[in-house]
Amino acid sequence: MRLPFEPLIEASGLTLHDFVLRTGAFVRDVNKAKMNGVSVRVADNWATRLGLHPAEVYGIETWMQALGDVE
Repeated sequence: MRLPFEPLIEASGLTLHDFVLRTGAFVRDVNKAKMNGVSVRVADNWATRLGLHPAEVYGIETWMQALGDVE
């Protein structure tokens, strides 16, 4: 399951530039995420680096569903 990128940037309250700096993400990965969404692993990683739990970003139901889809 891929999750949308937009909730991450909205929850962060940051510009894309500051999001990249705070998460340590590569610009190319953020650009791909904007188009294709993010994996559960990446969503967890980026949310955590922002000081958030992914369930805060996506909602508990969506996050639990995403975790259930991980093999």
